[in-house]
Amino acid sequence: MRTEKAKVKSKSNVIGEASFGVFDTLNEAVDGLGEARVLALVNKQNKTDAMNAVRAGATGKPSKKLLRKQALSRISIEEFKGVAGDEDALEALIGRKVAELEAEAPPAPEAPDDDDDDENA
Repeated sequence: MRTEKAKVKSKSNVIGEASFGVFDTLNEAVDGLGEARVLALVNKQNKTDAMNAVRAGATGKPSKKLLRKQALSRISIEEFKGVAGDEDALEALIGRKVAELEAEAPPAPEAPDDDDDDENA
């Protein structure tokens, strides 16, 4: 197991840093957390993934987190070199890439019309 750190944000402000274990195998995770905790975490993530899939299907678009990941993968080395060391410029570049992805996405499906007036006419 190795320990990693991640910035903790609240309302876009960094409020601290969390340290957490990253396990290399399932057995290592069970040894470190216990079988019940590992199972609870797997089930929780499975539920989240299923809910996100339904949400994406209903809205016709991926989550903000997924869009950000996709945007990061589109940044070229040259673009990154141009903003390296400037967090605001990097965030602006990511924002432009997200906007490009959103512009490329097909329009979201329209919500079903719940108005029953037409059926009673």
